[in-house]
Amino acid sequence: MPRLKVDNVEPDEAARSEELGASNSEVVGSAVEKTSLRRDPRFPNEPTTDEELRRVSGSPMAAFAAFPAQVHFSGEHKDEDIILLLRAHPVTNVPWILIVIGMGLLPLIVLPLLSAIGGLAGLSAGTIFVTTVFWYMGTFTYGLLNALYWYFNVGIVTGERIVDIDWSNVIYRDVASALMSKVQDVRADQAGVFAGVFDFGSVYVQTAGTEPNIEFLRVPHPQLVVRKIQELMAAEEKEWETKP
Repeated sequence: MPRLKVDNVEPDEAARSEELGASNSEVVGSAVEKTSLRRDPRFPNEPTTDEELRRVSGSPMAAFAAFPAQVHFSGEHKDEDIILLLRAHPVTNVPWILIVIGMGLLPLIVLPLLSAIGGLAGLSAGTIFVTTVFWYMGTFTYGLLNALYWYFNVGIVTGERIVDIDWSNVIYRDVASALMSKVQDVRADQAGVFAGVFDFGSVYVQTAGTEPNIEFLRVPHPQLVVRKIQELMAAEEKEWETKP
């Protein structure tokens, strides 16, 4: 029976083979490690809160403005920077805008109908004209007041505090503010289909002591607002901990 011949491997060749195998293993292992750590280009780095704020921010006249320049408010402290300027989402203005449109169209519909059935027989043209003018003046005033209330009712977040400015009528203004160090909790509430579709909701800030609780009603991106306030709360807490 023929015997298989096995060639003897020299020690140095065996060592080189082992080194080559180890080297190949290291190369393969390194390649696997690099592949596992390689970031998928479809999923870039998640932006910071400030980057997201700037991305969705509009002008200071919009409903959501982050880090607005050349904007000041009554009672602002020296070197106090405004981080967020908030108003109600524009879609919340739709009801009163529809009312204004309806009031504007009403005389155009009612007057011809009344004229057709003789309902204006006892009225002079001057009376009808004056009544129509007063009607449109009232319509314009109603629309203007709602627009002013929307524009001047603002929420402000600075690095030091949270401010809520509410105008209940043309001559009365209510200002509530709370220091960031007094804020205990902040949460957002988005209720309804429209709130989810247009991404707006209310932000509720709970404070400690005599500081008033603050509400930002129906503002855009409420979750983002809450996240930024929480970051400011954490920074304020860390600052107090590091003080001697």
